[in-house]
Amino acid sequence: MKKFVLKTVVLLLCCGFYSCEKEVIVDLEASKPRLVINAPLVWAKGTAGNEQSIQLSLTASYYEPSVPKVTNATVLVTDEQGGSYAFLQEGTPGTYVCHNFVPVLHRKYFLEVQYNGAVYQGEEILYPVVDFDSTSQTNDGGINGDEVTVKAFFTDPLAEDNYYLSKKVAPTQVIPEYSSFTDTFFEGNQVFDAFGDADLAPADAVTFTLYGISKRHHEYLVKLLNAAGANPFQPIPGVVKGNMLNVTQAQNYPLGYFSLSQTATITHTVE
Repeated sequence: MKKFVLKTVVLLLCCGFYSCEKEVIVDLEASKPRLVINAPLVWAKGTAGNEQSIQLSLTASYYEPSVPKVTNATVLVTDEQGGSYAFLQEGTPGTYVCHNFVPVLHRKYFLEVQYNGAVYQGEEILYPVVDFDSTSQTNDGGINGDEVTVKAFFTDPLAEDNYYLSKKVAPTQVIPEYSSFTDTFFEGNQVFDAFGDADLAPADAVTFTLYGISKRHHEYLVKLLNAAGANPFQPIPGVVKGNMLNVTQAQNYPLGYFSLSQTATITHTVE
């Protein structure tokens, strides 16, 4: 009898919720659109690194169906040795592409974006990264002991401060998994990055990518990942400021980040 009464109450509550369901549109205050500069220049080991792209967009209100793309900007990257690399609108709206970029480790690069009468500038150094050493796999991880855990090992360089961005891609994930960390507690030692998922199956490929980044980029990523919990290469509207400045009108600062990284990649096939 108690079970019958409980089920009846639950049913009545559910009916009440459905009968009261109504779409509510909150009148949110619209802010002035800001430029979003998504400029991670990545040099994968074993490649020339000449093909690079930068994405420009604008922030939009919550109810906008899509993100506005910027298609009439001038984008130029230069380096401290006099190199100059024009990024031209190509393909997808808001995407600016360079085919002759020359990556040089430890060299400083400068990005300038001209858009809508304003000039935006930023600078960064191209940081190196170590190679992966090996991978390993266990099949009894997690709380229930049924999680497949893959580890990718690398050896941190001795006697230097290093900052890393890690990217993990697996068929069980809708989007890549990212994290950023320093070598403060493992300097000069072999360490590992790990990915675990109970849904991993034999023949699934788990790919690890390690980025060498600056201290400032690491600090930015930590804030961004805490705020968004998503892809750091897709900046969200918010107050997480990057390293790009509006030199024409300081208060109209942009969002996003200009970074340069060498990357190492290793793939483990689940057994």
